[in-house]
Amino acid sequence: MATMKAAVVPEANAPWVLQDVAMPTAGPHQVLVRIHACGVCYTDALLAQGVLTLRPFPMVLGHEGVGEVVAVGSGVTSRQVGDRVGLPIMQKPCGRCAFCKERHADSFVTANNCVAPVLTRVNVDGGHAEYIAADEQGTVLLTDALSYEFRAVVKY
Repeated sequence: MATMKAAVVPEANAPWVLQDVAMPTAGPHQVLVRIHACGVCYTDALLAQGVLTLRPFPMVLGHEGVGEVVAVGSGVTSRQVGDRVGLPIMQKPCGRCAFCKERHADSFVTANNCVAPVLTRVNVDGGHAEYIAADEQGTVLLTDALSYEFRAVVKY
C-alpha cells in the first residue's frame, strides 16, 4: 500500500499530527491531485476543536487546496494530467434529491441543500495532505498566471 504524509487531527482539541496515511487513488470520474498549497478555513478550526461535528475523528481537513492533476480515473473527460486545479468544498451533488433535480449550479448553496453531497474535508479527506482524490467536477481550472500559494488564499 502506497502512503503519503497528511496533517491528521486525531481527536477534538488535539494537536494536528503529520503522519503517514494511505495514499488515495483516482476512482471513476475522479482525479488525483498533488497538493501544492492549502488554506486553513475557520471551519477547519471549528472541526478540529469539535465545535462542528460533521465527521468522526481522525480527519484530514482543508477544502481550499490547489495543485496539479497527476492521474485521472476512468470516465474523466474534463481534466487531464498536468492541469492546475483548485479544490473548493463542493465536489459533487447526489443528483437524486429534490434540490438536485432543480438543477442548481454546484456551489456552497448546493452543499447546504443537497441531501448527500460529496464535500472536501467534510465527508471525504481534505487538502492538508500530499495528495487528494476528487471528483473531476469538484475541481476548477487555474491559470498559470497565479502561484499556487496565492490561489490557496483567494476565495473562489
